[in-house]
Amino acid sequence: MFNVVGKGSDRFTTSKSYRNLSWTGSLETVNRDAHYRAKLCCTFEIKNTIQQQLAGYTSLNPVSIAWELVPYSFVADWFIDVGGYLRSLESACLYGQGFKSGYIVYGYKDKQDGFLDGQGKSGNTLTFGSANAYVYQSYKRRGRVGVYPLPVLPHFKADLGWQRLISGASLLKNFLR
Repeated sequence: MFNVVGKGSDRFTTSKSYRNLSWTGSLETVNRDAHYRAKLCCTFEIKNTIQQQLAGYTSLNPVSIAWELVPYSFVADWFIDVGGYLRSLESACLYGQGFKSGYIVYGYKDKQDGFLDGQGKSGNTLTFGSANAYVYQSYKRRGRVGVYPLPVLPHFKADLGWQRLISGASLLKNFLR
């Protein structure tokens, strides 16, 4: 038996300043710093079956083979990665048989602070003031993973680097002949 661990994190930081509509001569500044974390741990017991030995040499999924035989399917994969999804789905079916248990942990910390300074006018009354506000939120949630996680459905993402643009121009040139 062995464990596979995947971790991910992201940070979101902003600072915005704007005029408060209630206090016409005021400036409000809000700062935010948010951290997101996730951890997935899965335990496997993989037996060296004939299916897994064959998977090292070829695809066992007829849909994946059919997709690769479609002309220019690799160009479609530049925008919507259907081929990668099919390969991940095949791995999920193959290694899902050896899946024993798992858990996932989500974490979140969010700190926000704001400062309001200025003046407001109501009728003939002019008011000056300032205010500070602070918010701190955090949570951690852990859950059990009962089945092998399936891959996320493919979505549109134009991943075009200079190499793919050159390949696309070459394909277009050959197509126009």
